[in-house]
Amino acid sequence: MIKDEYEEEKKNRQWYRQKFNDYWYNDPQLGSWIDKPTKTDQTAYCKYCDVNITGSKTIMIRHAQSSRHIQKIEDARVVEIKEVTKIKKPSSYIEVSKKQLELVDAVRQAEIRLCAYIAEHNLPMSLMDTLPGLIKSLDPDSKVLKNIHCSHTKTAYILKNALAVDTLNHLNKKLENNLFSLLVDDSQKFLTLVVRYYDEETRDVDDSFLNVLDVDSSWNSLELFQQIMSFLRSIKVPVTNLLALAQYSSSTTTETTSERLQEISQYVYVPGCVSHGFHLCASEACKELPTAIEDLCNDIYKFIQKKPKRSTELKEVQNHLNMKFRNLLKLNTTGRISSIAQVIERIVENWDALLSYFSLAAVEEKEEKAETILQTMRNPVFKAYFLFLNFFLPSVDNLFQETQSKSTCLPALLTCVADQLKTILKHYMQPNYVDETPISSFSPEDNRYVLPLDEIYFGTDVTCLKLQLDPIFYNDIQDFQIRCLNFYVEFCKQLLKRVDFSDPVLNNLLMLNPPKCKSEFYPSFVPLAKLFPNLADEKTYEQLDREWRLVKYCSTLKPDLEFMTFWNQVFEMRYGVADARLKCPLLTKFVKAMCCLPHSSGATESIFTSVSLNNMKLKTRRETPMINSLLLTKDKLKRSSAKDFEISDELMVLAKAAKIKVEQKSKQ
Repeated sequence: MIKDEYEEEKKNRQWYRQKFNDYWYNDPQLGSWIDKPTKTDQTAYCKYCDVNITGSKTIMIRHAQSSRHIQKIEDARVVEIKEVTKIKKPSSYIEVSKKQLELVDAVRQAEIRLCAYIAEHNLPMSLMDTLPGLIKSLDPDSKVLKNIHCSHTKTAYILKNALAVDTLNHLNKKLENNLFSLLVDDSQKFLTLVVRYYDEETRDVDDSFLNVLDVDSSWNSLELFQQIMSFLRSIKVPVTNLLALAQYSSSTTTETTSERLQEISQYVYVPGCVSHGFHLCASEACKELPTAIEDLCNDIYKFIQKKPKRSTELKEVQNHLNMKFRNLLKLNTTGRISSIAQVIERIVENWDALLSYFSLAAVEEKEEKAETILQTMRNPVFKAYFLFLNFFLPSVDNLFQETQSKSTCLPALLTCVADQLKTILKHYMQPNYVDETPISSFSPEDNRYVLPLDEIYFGTDVTCLKLQLDPIFYNDIQDFQIRCLNFYVEFCKQLLKRVDFSDPVLNNLLMLNPPKCKSEFYPSFVPLAKLFPNLADEKTYEQLDREWRLVKYCSTLKPDLEFMTFWNQVFEMRYGVADARLKCPLLTKFVKAMCCLPHSSGATESIFTSVSLNNMKLKTRRETPMINSLLLTKDKLKRSSAKDFEISDELMVLAKAAKIKVEQKSKQ
């Protein structure tokens, strides 16, 4: 009876003809020979066998493995070798030697490396119309160089259809079996996607460029979500592996995107941007200081740069005072903290030289601006402001630079931010309050715990300057201390606002920091495990806690190890040399996922910068597919260079297919 029902269902099942799939062009097994059919009732066309084929992808693979097809490919390879090596013999006398085969492969590899070099150094592809000729002239006797033929058209094909496809295929294989986070940036006219995942090959967290999507300014968050999902489906990456989403410099909200992702994946974490907030915190805090500080920085730079002779005169003053010559820098308030800190540092170290220079300039040039700058710099309280900023800004910049480290994960980053916050709070608040209060409960403006003005720490240079001040500046220095106190308060308030330590995920991630892990602060791993139901459930809590306590009390794991070094040792812990079983399999999977949680690192910043650089009209206008190809190629080279990266067999097949496409286009 069951058989009859099955036969009936099979009989009534609707039959349809398999259509040609464009993604077959990028398939290593099919891409080198397959094309669209010449007849509408067929599925595909084999360029070597000159036949149309009907059927599914399985049928296509069977055709590729047939002896007739393989023989046709060998025949085509012989013809290609004949063209490359200029062998002019009847086909019956052609004997393909190993050296000739190696020559063909060497030529193809050289062309691939040249194309990769163009992408690596952001060079215009028009350069390839003349570069191969130059290379040939360097060694006219080289058979490899003599047979390189790679114009800008072929370069584009190799980049788009070989290097980019190979990189994306390699990345897809990793994302298919690993949890990952998606970092999105739509500050440009397009949407940049970067993925973060734990790479088993390098045993480290990796940020990889994924794609650039065209964005319409009228799109809302829903349409943005649809574009992202459409692309992920097109490359067959399981959305259920998506652990977290971070969106930077966004003109649209992430609420709809995150809500819809949570419908697909059981839990998608959406953190704020930690590192991007430091500059904004400092900018808001600087509003508590006199605007005349910014005016003085700009006035000094503009006055010196207005006439070339003034730079020479300043250099003479520096030489007279036995000071090292260093040019003054232009203040850019919209720039990074590091650039602002450098401007302040340069003025502070040249303070005496600038005083001497403007004393002479006010007399010799008799310019009102020189006199104004001179009087401002003679005010010791103004110098105190510069000394204070010179003390404070480098510590914030160091924190920012640490977040940009490619080896810094979010759990380790949070510990750095928490330590820096406590350090700043102790500058003006009672140490006992800072030590005994949970980070999420800090109240930076609570006057009950603020130190008296004379006990607040503004840096050693400010302390020394205060001791030398004339009593007539007492009121001014009091105003200075109040403003700098307000600066501290505002910076800490902004930092707590932008890094939400009350967020249970951020709060519990601190336990993964090696010193915290080895201490008694976090006896159980369950509070963190509960926050990610797609990684752990009630059935696994007991095992996770056993593994957590095993790590906590393991004598061979030292708390002073760097974050990834510590956890990589945990990941490799086994029961014995002969036993391949991991000691902490559940904890390993969970911590690897936590390492993938997104924040803006130096790698992501580098990718976003490359996107902007490749879109510059300076190197000819490039369309989105070409930008994608260039950035995927750059991503392939991030741990090597064009001259020494590994060229796989799959890449060679794709490059050969690209060559065939170029030849077909030239015949049209």
